[in-house]
Amino acid sequence: MEKRHFTLIELLVVIAIIAILAAMLMPALQQARDRAKAANCVSNLKQLGTGVMMYQRDSDGYYVPYLIDEGNNINFAYYMWKHYVTNDMAFFCPKKVRTWYKGEMPKNYVSSYGTNQFSIFGSYWIRKNGGSPEYEKWSMIPAKESQVARPSATILMLDSYNYSDPTIGGSGCSPYSKTNGIVAYAEHNNTCNIVWCDSSVRPIKTNTPFGCYELLGNFNGRSAIGNGNYWDRTSVRKGI
Repeated sequence: MEKRHFTLIELLVVIAIIAILAAMLMPALQQARDRAKAANCVSNLKQLGTGVMMYQRDSDGYYVPYLIDEGNNINFAYYMWKHYVTNDMAFFCPKKVRTWYKGEMPKNYVSSYGTNQFSIFGSYWIRKNGGSPEYEKWSMIPAKESQVARPSATILMLDSYNYSDPTIGGSGCSPYSKTNGIVAYAEHNNTCNIVWCDSSVRPIKTNTPFGCYELLGNFNGRSAIGNGNYWDRTSVRKGI
């Protein structure tokens, strides 16, 4: 029996069908990868939140300060990695570019997750006004657990966007919307992963990647206390 060979047209048809199927599958595969990265990000934030709670138990209820030792340029990420969160993968979102890969973490290493620096990781206000103290090293004076009225509705850390380098994110997140520095960002398909001050991780869904502040509020001055935003740690603000 004579063997039958595919004609050129038949081969082109098969190739075209394979290409169509691949084009149909690629978005689904990309979505699956994005979901896996979002889940990994949630796990990272949960580890960091648990590490902060462990630090609190060892530090009379204080949250970890943004700067552990300014003189030696030691950021909170390095200290947490040394003592509480040994998984170095936990300090950056899987959708960001990692800036440190092996060996000793740099002492000034900046996590890709934005911190609620002004209300939790640092002092409430920098300058004396209306009874608030004035701290020269304000970024080393964190909040105490007893000062956070609603831990489950107060931001600890979250996905961030760094205008200087969008690929890496950054700590010290601004508690109000702006177009420079480091801001809250819905990294995962318009979803922003957040670890709250009770160490729970609950994301928010936004309309745009930069739409986080529409839901989280803008904490941009004394007049913002109690206006329902989720950066504020006081007892007069609304819960989530």
